[in-house]
Amino acid sequence: MRENYGLAQEFAIVSAGSRLSRRNWEVYVTGAAMIGMISDGSLIWREKKPLNLSEAALPGDEGKAALAEVIRKARKPKTFKAWMRYFYTYTKERRSVVQACVRPNLEDGSLHFESKRVFWIFSIGNYAADAAAKDRIVQRLRAEMLEPGRVDEQTAVLAMLLDSAGLLKRYFSEYERREWKSKLTRLLQEQSETWKQVADIRRAIRELEAAAASSAAAAAAI
Repeated sequence: MRENYGLAQEFAIVSAGSRLSRRNWEVYVTGAAMIGMISDGSLIWREKKPLNLSEAALPGDEGKAALAEVIRKARKPKTFKAWMRYFYTYTKERRSVVQACVRPNLEDGSLHFESKRVFWIFSIGNYAADAAAKDRIVQRLRAEMLEPGRVDEQTAVLAMLLDSAGLLKRYFSEYERREWKSKLTRLLQEQSETWKQVADIRRAIRELEAAAASSAAAAAAI
C-alpha cells in the first residue's frame, strides 16, 4: 500500500463510507483533483475567473490527465464554481474523472467498490476504504494540525476539504476543530508568502461548497 497519495486520493480514502451521497462524494473528489492541479501549477485559478490549463506544468497522474482533457475540450472556459456545477450535473464525465483519480487506490487496496442488488432488479454501489489506510492519514492529519511543528500544505488543504464537506467532526472534537482553525489562521498570517496559494485554495474550496449546495438545491426542486 502506498504512503504518498495525492490530495484527491487522500480525500477519497478518508471520506469513503461517510454520510456523503455517492454523487456528492464524487463531486468532492473531482474538486480535490482540481485543487491538486491548482496547487502544483498545472491549473491556473483566479477568483471568479475562468480556469486555465498551464502549458508549463503537465498533469502528473491519470486522474489529473483525465480532468485536464475534460477542461481542454470544453466549448467555453468555466470558473471553478461552474465546473463543479457541471460535474454535479454530468454523471458520465464526473465518474470518468473519479475512476481515473482513484484507480491507484483500487489497485493497492486502499479503496474498494461495494455493490449490492436492490429487490434483485438493479444494483447500487459505493466506495469503501481500508481501515488501516484511512487511519494512517487521519493520524497524520491530527498530529500536524494539533501538535507543534510544521504543517504540510496538502494536510492543511485536506483538513479544509473535510471541513467543507462536514466530515472533520468525525475525527476532531469541537474544541480540536477550533484549535486547528486557529492554527491555520495563524499559519496564513505568519507565512503569507509561502501559504499564499493555500489562502487562494481556501477561497476555491468555498466555491466548491457553494456549488455543491446550490446544485443539490436545484436538483431537489426538480
